[in-house]
Amino acid sequence: MRIHPHLFWVFIVLFLFLKNNAFAEKTDLTCGYRLFPPQLKDGVFPRHYRPDRSVDFEHLNLKIKVHMDEMRIEGVAHYTLQPIHDHVQIVRFDAYELDILNVNGPESQTVDWRYSDNSLYVEFQNPLPMGEKQTLAIQYASDKLKAGGRFQDGMHFTDSSHVAPRSADQMFTIGEPYGACSWLPCGDYPNDRLTTEIYVTAPKEFTTLSNGLLIDSKEEGEWRTDHWKQKIPHVTYLISLVIGRFAVVRDEWRGIPVEYYVEKGLEEDARPSMGKTPDMIEFFSNYLDYPYPYEKYAQVAVRYFTAGGMEHTTATTLHEWTVMDENARQDSDQDGLIMHELAHQWFGDLITCESWDELWLNEGFATLSDALWDEYSQGEDAYLEAILGKMESYIQSSRSYTRAIVTNLFEDAGDMFDSHSYPKGACVLHMLRQQLGDELFRKSLNHYLTANAPGLVDTNDLMESVEKTTGRPMDQFFEQWIFRAGHPKLQVKHEWLADQKQVKLSLKQTQEMEEGEPAFAFPLNIEIYTDDGTIEKTVQIAQKEESVFLDCLQAPRSINIDSKISVLMELDHDKSEDMLLYDLEKGSTIIVKIRAIRALADKRSEKIRSALLQAARSDPNLRVRQEALSVLGKDRSPEGLDALLSVLGDDDPKIRRKVIESMNGFYKEKKAIDALIGLCQHDPNNNVRADAAEMLAKLKADKMYPILKKNFMEKSWQNRLSISAMNALADLDEKRVYPDLVQLSKDPNHRDVRTAAIRCLGRLAEKQKKRQTETLDLLLEYLKSPADSIRRAAISGLQSLGNEDAVSPLRWIEQNDPIESIQQAAKRAIAGIRRDKQSELAGKNAGRIDQLEEQNKKLEDQLKKLEEKIKTLSNPNNQDNSRTDQDSDS
Repeated sequence: MRIHPHLFWVFIVLFLFLKNNAFAEKTDLTCGYRLFPPQLKDGVFPRHYRPDRSVDFEHLNLKIKVHMDEMRIEGVAHYTLQPIHDHVQIVRFDAYELDILNVNGPESQTVDWRYSDNSLYVEFQNPLPMGEKQTLAIQYASDKLKAGGRFQDGMHFTDSSHVAPRSADQMFTIGEPYGACSWLPCGDYPNDRLTTEIYVTAPKEFTTLSNGLLIDSKEEGEWRTDHWKQKIPHVTYLISLVIGRFAVVRDEWRGIPVEYYVEKGLEEDARPSMGKTPDMIEFFSNYLDYPYPYEKYAQVAVRYFTAGGMEHTTATTLHEWTVMDENARQDSDQDGLIMHELAHQWFGDLITCESWDELWLNEGFATLSDALWDEYSQGEDAYLEAILGKMESYIQSSRSYTRAIVTNLFEDAGDMFDSHSYPKGACVLHMLRQQLGDELFRKSLNHYLTANAPGLVDTNDLMESVEKTTGRPMDQFFEQWIFRAGHPKLQVKHEWLADQKQVKLSLKQTQEMEEGEPAFAFPLNIEIYTDDGTIEKTVQIAQKEESVFLDCLQAPRSINIDSKISVLMELDHDKSEDMLLYDLEKGSTIIVKIRAIRALADKRSEKIRSALLQAARSDPNLRVRQEALSVLGKDRSPEGLDALLSVLGDDDPKIRRKVIESMNGFYKEKKAIDALIGLCQHDPNNNVRADAAEMLAKLKADKMYPILKKNFMEKSWQNRLSISAMNALADLDEKRVYPDLVQLSKDPNHRDVRTAAIRCLGRLAEKQKKRQTETLDLLLEYLKSPADSIRRAAISGLQSLGNEDAVSPLRWIEQNDPIESIQQAAKRAIAGIRRDKQSELAGKNAGRIDQLEEQNKKLEDQLKKLEEKIKTLSNPNNQDNSRTDQDSDS
């Protein structure tokens, strides 16, 4: 599964805010719901172990009828199972809020059953004979799915006209980590695999999609039954069912069907958005020397998907924005998401982590795969840029917590879907690739697949494959990078020893280490640039502090450490301005250039500005150009602004967007505002227009309502134009936008438009006293919505509004909402409202104190004068003077 990239960074930023907020709860939005490490309870940390496998589930035959208009299902799950030992008499199924109607056992046995605490217990009259296949049929139903919205809810209905569905026209399931049991009684844990076939009956105007091949389809009256069959066993969270009014665009790879399911009307954008899939399948099949193993590969884009994508076996589910219009494709794509979910078909589906402790074996490989695709399709710089992004993502989150990649110490399985399982896991695999070399790395992966597919795996399986393939012991590598928390922080100091003709490097690992814990051990690549060429050397690092001496016949022009980021670490290496400028011009990799640009950010000179501007205009790598623009934006001088504006006419919309982002510091600067207005009105790229609108608000431009109002109803990918205009006008405290926001907060507007409008209403009304009561009533009404997205937005709006009358309804949400993260959001909102009121009261009190202090000072002055007069009057020698003073006072 891939977390939606926009949501991921929203979670990261929000968490960092909360982490430093005295009123924040210990809630980590980057990883499930809770902060690592889990909280101590009754002297014990929560640990999770694999559940008992008393039986082997071999096959599921599911007959399910989906009533789209009622958002209700009826089903019979037929299981074929085999006892693992002779003492099996009770079999347990997960069944989250399902109505269990009946259970039928094998013909030779009667069964008793009971349902409690979301579990179904089936008890046989006699113990089942070991190794003898048995069958069970569980009849069930559910009409609770319309509430939906919880991460653990595995079946979701959506409506094109209403956020809270009234007449569903789409339905999708998502099982990871524990959602399958909310629409199907099953063993909802990834420690067993079974083949599946699903007979889904739905209104005949709808298209269905499930795992495997469509075997048959039969109509009966207003209904149609489709028969889907998955031959290769998989785990229950990978079982998928999607229903909707879809068009199917068809491709193929080596004769295997490759299909794109999109909403009708979007057919023309399907292949331009997802059409690289056959090439990706070819690439990964060749890279692994293990051809795509299934009989088809389908991708379906659904509305309001709860993640970025989900790798259901042979039938990946993607969020709706995977389908991009022509304008959006000018400066963005979904290739990374598509490659990530495709790679899961090998790593996650064909071989699956046997417990949530080992999630990185699914997500680490999938997260590395998009970097490998970038390398194949765009070259080494693209690969290194992708790895750099993953390293930075992990290191950023490590400021909050670190954990071992493999651990059973967590509150909830959802907590494992974090930056350790995803980007850190990918970075560890990248390091493994760098140390083994690409050829041995690929052979190791092939062995790992061949030896274990189809099946369940743990980290030892991967380590064993690497060792058998390469002959190298890998226990130290896996111990320090997988089973140990943290990463090295390396401080480097260099010195040119002219007499010895050597470069001395002083290396120190500065990360905190527990007593007795060794320093990290790793190979470290060093490059020394001289006028005669580059000296390259790899040294083995194993001590907390050590020195390295390298022969060098002349003074180095520059020295670079780990130019291909082969080590997951934080590097502190101070270099001179001349060295950095040399790196910027002649650096051997994109990493060297990016580091140089960032190190130049705190230095100011015309020479540096000229070099950065040259890089921003003409460096062959887009990322280097963007980094240079970022640093130019930190130069708040008129010359810095002119440098940015000189690049604003670039043909690449990504460069224009970076220029806009870099203009953040030019508050009320007319030249900047005029340029942004032009972009907002006339740029051919919608993302550029949206970014310009938001920057106009940050720079506090005047009279923006007529300009931005035009963007409200203009159609754009992800509703960027509409949402950016709303946010900008709310930030500018533009009162005239209030009625527009009220209208945009209602059906049938898209969910993202509605939630943005609801949040903006709270922010705007907070500054408008006459709107506060009206806004409070509206937001409290939205707080009752059955749609979790609307409730979340209402909570945010109420916190911005800051009205204490919202505290009681928010308290009810905190105590009663079915979604834990919404409960926590309400709790934070209450704390925020009270904090703001305390600050407001403190401000008023501070004003009163200032007045009292001023009055007190006047009284003190008057008292002092009075004392002086009394003193004068009491002195007979100064009567004339005192009389004069009295006259002047009077």
